[in-house]
Amino acid sequence: MKWFPNASIDAYINSLTASQPDGIQVIDLPQVDPPLLGSTTKSPESFIHAFIESYISPVRNVVRDIVSTKSSSDETRVSGLVLDLFLFTHDWFKDAKGIIVNTSEAIEQYALNYLSNGQNPSVYPVGPVIDFDGLSYSNSDDKVLKWLDDQPQSSVVFLCFGSMGSFKAPQVKQIALGLERSGLRLLWSLRVPPPHNDASEMLPEGFLERVQGRGMICDWAPQLKLNALKMAKELGLAVEMSELRKKVKEMSEMARKSVMEGGSSFNSNAKLIQDMLGNRQQLICNS
Repeated sequence: MKWFPNASIDAYINSLTASQPDGIQVIDLPQVDPPLLGSTTKSPESFIHAFIESYISPVRNVVRDIVSTKSSSDETRVSGLVLDLFLFTHDWFKDAKGIIVNTSEAIEQYALNYLSNGQNPSVYPVGPVIDFDGLSYSNSDDKVLKWLDDQPQSSVVFLCFGSMGSFKAPQVKQIALGLERSGLRLLWSLRVPPPHNDASEMLPEGFLERVQGRGMICDWAPQLKLNALKMAKELGLAVEMSELRKKVKEMSEMARKSVMEGGSSFNSNAKLIQDMLGNRQQLICNS
């Protein structure tokens, strides 16, 4: 299911299938026209919800073919369907059998406790799973961090809508105007979708000049480094770099132990497998 053409994502998927030809199969769903903008798709959430619902029939057909093929062969039966999708509405949570989260109890215990409130499906923290090969370094990382170091402490608003989060020019202009009128310092990781070539084409005229000194627009922000700084701040660390490095190292060690044998994410992953195998046995008994 492709939201829009992306050469880097296509290359990454091809590398996965090439390295594990017997373990991963990629199936491209037929292209479906996005829903028309109207009274029922005014918000981004409602638009995405309608767009995903338009894929119900193609996905059902693909899953039916997979289940039929597996059931008629000696291969392992299909025991579950995992959607790589952030379920941003509570109504979608109740339709799931479980929620797989790329984090660990050591890192985000509070958030996991909130999700595991008895009203949501089972939560399986299996991370952190990080694609180190996909992490890139850019000279702009140092530029962003240097700019942040020059700002007063706790004075910058950071905007980032995810690696695939982009807006049309009218929406970008409205966000920019709101930020400008707020008078706040800002760091904005702004994605530029086609057919635009540069962020300045989407921003209000003169915006960059008016926020110069208190605002910075970048394409990609050094997310991992910013998250480390944020965690250190939330944990009450002083700003000395020696203390910061020490705490980041401690958090890294906690994350590493989480995925090792006996760790919280290791055990959670084992429980996920057991629950899926139990679901498969139930499907066999009912078939």
